[in-house]
Amino acid sequence: MRLFPQSIAGRTAAVLMVGTLVVLAMGAGITLFGVAGHGNRPSAGQFVDRATMAVIMVRGAAPGQRTRILRDAREGGVDIRILAGGTSRSNVYGDAFTDGVRRDLVDRLTPVGIRTVAVGHEATAGDGPPRHFWSHRGPIVARFRLADGTLLQASMDEGWGIGTLASGIGPPLLVVGAGLVALALWTAWRVTRPLAQFVRAASRLGADVRTPLLPESGPTEVRRAAGAFNATQRRIRRLLDDRLQMIAAIAHDLRTPIMRLRLRAESLEDDDMRTRVEADLTEMETMISGTLEFARAGSATEPVAMIDLADTVRTIGSELAELGQKIRVRVPETVPYEGSPSGLKRALRNLAENAVEYGGETEVQLRQEVAGVTVTITDCGPGISEADLAKVFDAFYRVDPSRSRTTGGTGLGLTVARTIVRRHGGDITLTNAATGGLRQTVWLPSVQH
Repeated sequence: MRLFPQSIAGRTAAVLMVGTLVVLAMGAGITLFGVAGHGNRPSAGQFVDRATMAVIMVRGAAPGQRTRILRDAREGGVDIRILAGGTSRSNVYGDAFTDGVRRDLVDRLTPVGIRTVAVGHEATAGDGPPRHFWSHRGPIVARFRLADGTLLQASMDEGWGIGTLASGIGPPLLVVGAGLVALALWTAWRVTRPLAQFVRAASRLGADVRTPLLPESGPTEVRRAAGAFNATQRRIRRLLDDRLQMIAAIAHDLRTPIMRLRLRAESLEDDDMRTRVEADLTEMETMISGTLEFARAGSATEPVAMIDLADTVRTIGSELAELGQKIRVRVPETVPYEGSPSGLKRALRNLAENAVEYGGETEVQLRQEVAGVTVTITDCGPGISEADLAKVFDAFYRVDPSRSRTTGGTGLGLTVARTIVRRHGGDITLTNAATGGLRQTVWLPSVQH
């Protein structure tokens, strides 16, 4: 089954081509058996007439005239010649067809004193008839002995077989077969092209819900499927827009009571209590801003553009180095990539900030490959336990629950980064490096149009 095509296009083309080959083989077989049964019979009478006439004329002609007579008798595909030495070779074999030719020749030549020595097919490959029906039968040969001992031979190439058949009907069959195979491939491509468009559209939809809608054209079934796909895409857009608007409205509404609480906190006489309340209010504002950023990260509102990822990584490294962080950047001269400029920068910056904050000295490597781009961020920290590796991408999850806002953040940095990367069709994986520390690997596939 591995040899059988797995795609619909491949299977359709295979079925059409196999059917075409079967039909051509049947046609060739019918032609072959037709030639075997009837192809020689229409020319048998012509062979008997020409051979009889030539032999009688040679018998009554002077030796000097026989050459001209034999030359004239060669017209029409019948060859008459004198055998040297006057001895008859025995490399001929008969069949039902040549037996009829022999009887006709004997009936015509015996009354005029000419003896028919042998009639049959000349064995071209040895001694005896072919063992298979598809073997070439060889020319028709008739040998005659004149009264003066001269041995004449009349022959006509009436053999048939695979070689003869191929030379006759092979080229037309090849032309027809090539045309039918081309038609089969074109039909398979036309039939499955809408499916390929659906696959590309589904891949784009998984990365960006605001990708252009499918054209609703073609056969009725394709138009209906495209319409249903587009309707689903519109509903997803509305759901995401509604979610973003709801979160934005909640964030806006919460800022007002937070501001009132902040003003009231300033009137507290207990300095320690005022400080703790203000810290809680600041943390609430940070969580609201992080939630709004997370919602915007999944909405994909920023247009896609061609950017230089190498320059983006260098910029992030420079900005963190200016803040006193120990970070090394190893990137090629340029790595062009089509994606969201600020979105990709936000995702890579979140990962780099996470590395330098909890892992200390960090190295960022960027590699361009045939299938896409890989960004590896390795730090020198303690790493993360295997149980936490599967949870750190959950919203609001922090590895150390005791971390405060200033040390642990809101738990949305990795979540936002993975959302942005997956929107581009890629993904982020976390592993503990063998030498210690955490390795964050970002995979971004090449854009498929």
